[in-house]
Amino acid sequence: MILQDQLNALTEQFASQIPETARAAMKQATQELKESGILSQVIQAGDTLPPFSLTNQNGDTIHSQDLLKEGPLVLSFFRGVWCPYCNLELQALQAHAESFRAAKAKIIVISPQLPAYALKTTQDNNTSFDVLSDSENHYAKSLGLAFQLPSTIQELYENFGINLETYNGDTSWQLPMPARIIVHTDGTIRHIEANPDYTTRPDPNETLNILHAKA
Repeated sequence: MILQDQLNALTEQFASQIPETARAAMKQATQELKESGILSQVIQAGDTLPPFSLTNQNGDTIHSQDLLKEGPLVLSFFRGVWCPYCNLELQALQAHAESFRAAKAKIIVISPQLPAYALKTTQDNNTSFDVLSDSENHYAKSLGLAFQLPSTIQELYENFGINLETYNGDTSWQLPMPARIIVHTDGTIRHIEANPDYTTRPDPNETLNILHAKA
């Protein structure tokens, strides 16, 4: 099944479970983020990816320079293991993991979660790729992807049992926009898709088609 079809089905499911006031508040927050101009700040195709050194789910430090020596990178920015939309995306990427390996591309997931929750992410979704911890969204900020959750959404999330201070180990209540970035071995960004609407994600096949197309 196409990933977006799964995401749309999840949205329909939540529509029957979440109060209308909560749905309206989340929809408004998404619209305000779209209108904030955040996309104009996001790093673009043709730019050089800033290097990173981040800790993975096992406590190992992963360096982007080392990864790029092995082949192109596919970076997925992930809100957290508490986000069912993000988990569906990771499961879809895992379902295509062999195709990404055949394209000599390595999938790397980056989120603001603490390493313990990065490990839970890999276990819950049975993924074969690293989930890196971007403390306080420092790296996401360097790419223009980080944003502040409004107080209304912070309160809603806490009512849903989602406390980002626990998951992320800081009090900022900041998240990255979901984004998928394809990076050449020379560090140049070949393609990026970021969306203020967390319910919309590119399909893995779209990413594979770009990897297989002539640069």
